[in-house]
Amino acid sequence: MSIHTKNRILEVAIELFNELGFKKTTLTKISEQCGYSRVTLYKYYSNKEELLRDMVGYFAEQRFAEYQQLLQENPENSVWHNIKHLGHLFYVRDPLDIPNDDVYEELLDAAINFAKETLRSIQQQVSREILQQVNKGISEHQLSLHKSGLLADDLAEQLLFSFEGIYSNKDPEHRQAKIEQTVSLFKAVL
Repeated sequence: MSIHTKNRILEVAIELFNELGFKKTTLTKISEQCGYSRVTLYKYYSNKEELLRDMVGYFAEQRFAEYQQLLQENPENSVWHNIKHLGHLFYVRDPLDIPNDDVYEELLDAAINFAKETLRSIQQQVSREILQQVNKGISEHQLSLHKSGLLADDLAEQLLFSFEGIYSNKDPEHRQAKIEQTVSLFKAVL
């Protein structure tokens, strides 16, 4: 099985989900748009839910690759910059790049049963990356946890929850309060 073919299917699927919605998009429409036979598509996916599960993982992998590239290209960036960028990739930018809120809600409903493990895995990876940046900041003397009384694990966890709180709530006042809380948290350890 070709990784190129599988990635093409995933990319076309997200385009059609955006255009038609999850419910109206069929595997047949996806195969036609890809220019593949239904047999080829069914070699990879027997239903849309399997495709959705892989789609979440595929786009998360792309985000982590983008983040790793940023770290490699800009090793001089501050820890705070790296953590903000990580938060932006996973909490500001929609992991699936879905501009249509109705389609997003449909996909979330469909994903609940099929992609929970993948989403948990992504969150754990983001958490490990934040912790890695916190530890880097401590070792490079960019951060000092002595002032705050926090442990590195606690700081990483609080930052993760802050990112989730900032970007999961559409209320601007709540979002601003979370941003201020996150900035205060970081100021305490700078």
